[in-house]
Amino acid sequence: MEGLEKAGKLVRITTPVNKDTELHPLVRLQFRGLPEAQRKAFLFENVTDSRGRSYDMPVLSAHSPASSEIYSLGMGVPVKEISNTGARPWPSR
Repeated sequence: MEGLEKAGKLVRITTPVNKDTELHPLVRLQFRGLPEAQRKAFLFENVTDSRGRSYDMPVLSAHSPASSEIYSLGMGVPVKEISNTGARPWPSR
């Protein structure tokens, strides 16, 4: 996460986010046409659920498939070496 944050590729969300109804739709918005270079990972620091429960663990989402740059930061390899790992970012729709 430190590498993502230093590169400006991490969005920290501290307001309550419902994991059942809000977390994934919010992250999916960037995969609906946002260019790969503009995508970011999200760290949800105040996770709740539909029953009103709170969770003491944050959730990191879109940290691998969002873009080649984000994946390379997480893997600690240059973008040009990602093909050696067998992973690819998700394509835009």
